Amino acid sequence: MVNAYGFESQVPRLLNALLARAYSLAHALDESDGLTKPLPDAAEGGGKGLGKDEGLGKDAGLADLQVRFETQVELLAVDLENAALDSAYSQAAYWLRQCVEARAWHVSEYLAVLESAFDEKDDDNDGDGMDEGASEGVRREEFVRSEEKSGELGCELKDVLEAGKVLLATARAEVLLTGNLSDQEAAEVARRVLAELPAQTAHASGGALRTENDNSNSDDDDDDNKVPLPRAVQLPLVRKLATGNVPAAPAAADDDVKNTAEIPVTPGPLLCRTLPDTTNENSCALQFLHFGLEATVNGGASGASEKEGEEEERLSTAEHACLELIGHLAAPSFFQKLRTEEQLGYLVSAHVSRFSGALGLTLLVQSSTAAPRHLEARMTSWCHSFAQELEALSEEACAANALALATQYTERPRSLGDEHDSALGELLSRRYAFNRRAARADAVLKVTKAELLEAWHERLSPSAPQRRPLRVHTYARAHAAEAGLNEGTVNDGSDNDGVDLSTLEAVRAFKDKLPQLMSPSVHCD
Repeated sequence: MVNAYGFESQVPRLLNALLARAYSLAHALDESDGLTKPLPDAAEGGGKGLGKDEGLGKDAGLADLQVRFETQVELLAVDLENAALDSAYSQAAYWLRQCVEARAWHVSEYLAVLESAFDEKDDDNDGDGMDEGASEGVRREEFVRSEEKSGELGCELKDVLEAGKVLLATARAEVLLTGNLSDQEAAEVARRVLAELPAQTAHASGGALRTENDNSNSDDDDDDNKVPLPRAVQLPLVRKLATGNVPAAPAAADDDVKNTAEIPVTPGPLLCRTLPDTTNENSCALQFLHFGLEATVNGGASGASEKEGEEEERLSTAEHACLELIGHLAAPSFFQKLRTEEQLGYLVSAHVSRFSGALGLTLLVQSSTAAPRHLEARMTSWCHSFAQELEALSEEACAANALALATQYTERPRSLGDEHDSALGELLSRRYAFNRRAARADAVLKVTKAELLEAWHERLSPSAPQRRPLRVHTYARAHAAEAGLNEGTVNDGSDNDGVDLSTLEAVRAFKDKLPQLMSPSVHCD
């Protein structure tokens, strides 16, 4: 993705300069036979090659690129290793995405690829370098390792160059312009941008090319050359709730319970991890309550589940609006109860989340004073009290909250950058519904109290027959010790509804058994 901001008269020139610089390098890589061939120089008939004044003259060949490549690999490896030092809630959210999104590589797998680039270098240095530096902060062994790691993994410059050629051969360019441009001016800028792309260049490793006006998904295309569509899994129903074994609402006395082993917790698939960072004092409990697949705006592509040809269980516009309004009402209530009154932690949040089209309500608490089982018990207690709040909500109050949320959706962007980023989100998610916020506002205004209660009791409450939760517990070392957990423990005794999420391989096996739902809006109608 290339972004350029500035006066409308300068944006085309700026874009051209950026693209010329990027594609001069791409052009050189495309024609290179090895890592020592110099880059073509513009002054010597190199076409789009860069001149010396641009920092890549004929004296700077691909051998120099190798040096810079190794430096970037080292920096990226350090960044990935430091992921283990992320906060408790960040790691919980990361694992949630691993569980919900159908296609997701884990940080350990990226590291495994980068490590292979240093195998020979580390041997030459007698073990000095990356591993020694990592031992001062975070050990690589503390990441969950995939059994798929093999000698086939590699990260060499030649591999990256070859991948770049495939990318150029199969890429589809989309241009978004926001600002003081007429339709004619915008079309001219887009034409200039697209003219810079090597769209007519086919590589031996590439396949069928797709033009900017081709929205087809022809089955004649090589599957390897299709841009993967975003997909999420449909989480399973909680089996114990489905059979009628509904957990009772916690009694008022539970407010004083401190023994986590005695705290009632709603069952459901659970991923439990002890944080590798020994200095981290915070633990986190997270619940994602899957609500359904987002509704389309103004039609859109529907598609079907990849499991046994099942039709997508896509939400209606009204159901989607109910979730949005529930999230709007839940946020201040959840914060008031667990942060202000119970003071469980500084980070307390209830909000609507989206993962490749899968929508749900996320409840999250990070705390240095309470372990995840206790935090989740308080979440369950809040769910019961929130149901009472919804019951007590008047029609007038429901309408007033709906109006407040609709007003948020229809507020003018505070800056041109905000307006651009909002539209950019539609391109990156491949939904292309640029009127999404206005459509959401209209739908939210039509929500009634009865619809709100039905949505909560049918899909989200602890006793909901259509409840599809995913729970994540991340333990600080102190809380893990109090609960009798060690570094190898992957379950804190909570009811995981018979689902094994103990390893990365187990997570993927869990997802493989579930329907994969395609994000509903993937084409521009």
